[in-house]
Amino acid sequence: MKSTMKPKRLLAILSRYLWPVDGGRKESLNHYFKELHDTYGYEIKLMCFLEYGQKVDQTDVPEYILDVTALQDVPAAEKLKNVLTKTLGPLQWPFQCSFYYSKANDSAIKTLVKEWKPDVIFTEMIRTCVYYQAFRNSGALLLSNLDDLLSVRYQKQAKSGKSRASVAGSYSNKLPKPLVWLLKEGPLKNQFLRMESKRCAKWEQEYYKLFDYTLMTSDVERDALNKAMASDKAKTLSVGIDYEYYSQNIGAEKDPTGLSFLGNFNVAANADTLEMIIQEVLPHIQSEFHFYIIGKCPDKLRAKYQDDGRLIFCGRVDDLREYVKKTTVFLAPIAYGTGIKTKIVEAMAMNMPVVTNSVGAEGIHGEAGKDYIVSDDPFQIAANVDKLLNHPELAAKMGEQAGRFAYEHFRWSQVLAVYKQLGV
Repeated sequence: MKSTMKPKRLLAILSRYLWPVDGGRKESLNHYFKELHDTYGYEIKLMCFLEYGQKVDQTDVPEYILDVTALQDVPAAEKLKNVLTKTLGPLQWPFQCSFYYSKANDSAIKTLVKEWKPDVIFTEMIRTCVYYQAFRNSGALLLSNLDDLLSVRYQKQAKSGKSRASVAGSYSNKLPKPLVWLLKEGPLKNQFLRMESKRCAKWEQEYYKLFDYTLMTSDVERDALNKAMASDKAKTLSVGIDYEYYSQNIGAEKDPTGLSFLGNFNVAANADTLEMIIQEVLPHIQSEFHFYIIGKCPDKLRAKYQDDGRLIFCGRVDDLREYVKKTTVFLAPIAYGTGIKTKIVEAMAMNMPVVTNSVGAEGIHGEAGKDYIVSDDPFQIAANVDKLLNHPELAAKMGEQAGRFAYEHFRWSQVLAVYKQLGV
């Protein structure tokens, strides 16, 4: 007899539209939802903010997503009112929560929750947790996927004094240009970062108490939050990788002098890291090298270094493997950030020896010197690169070990075992 049980339902409230899949975060979210549909039988609806110029295209949407609804842009007047009354007022909301919150979206979420009655509600990043009041009485299991601790990230960025990131993040293109400049380039930027860090810390803890579970990308941040809250409601929902895809032998011909790094360099954290590598590490490498820079790059940044023939700007590519695997070393010290860096785990799955720093190694829990090479000193990072370029047999051995480590710890089947702990 055919089962008449109603499928379980999940509503995800997201800060981004998930297609095209042009970044690690979008890839992870797609895998999270695909597993919930394929293995746990969920019907899944998304409500998400769109980036500039985007619209919902149903031909983008895979079969494991039942429906996608676009959340409305928050009117400028409402953003300003939110900042004055909620960020600078007694609530002390993070700026990004004020930029993302609107009464119209709150009403739309409340209506869908009432009509559809989801069993699970999943928010993404602290900026969508702000809609908690719209579903607090839904009876659903509430999952807050914070990804990483923005409070810690912003604190590190302010301390470094080198960050070009805005506290508005990917939402910057929907803000007035003078405000974007103030948050990203202006003289008060570090003050804004420190202020945002304190507000994020406050609301990371508030949402920890309000939601049933808080999901973090790395064990490090999970443990830090649980310790601060004297509880165990934070769980690890890590990044994963399509190991079979990345580990596939595609017959790439090696450039024995090739170094590589990848990312979307329109994102400030990636651009700042790239400049750090070029300015602080590459000058100390004694060996001949070519540095392959893989991913979208702003014209201004590319033009700054176009006269250096050792730097090869590859742009956005269809298959990362073709470009990463042709190089000998994946060079990825990270300027700042928190959580697990997907690009490093992907490179490890490609059997690449990885040279990184403590920021890049955070949350991966590999053994330094065996699974990857870790140093925070630019001179030592360069010396490690020289050693691998001059000893190809060592580079190959470290790459093989990196691949084994990725297989054991970052396949999706390993990562998504946490769903059983959550009771979904």
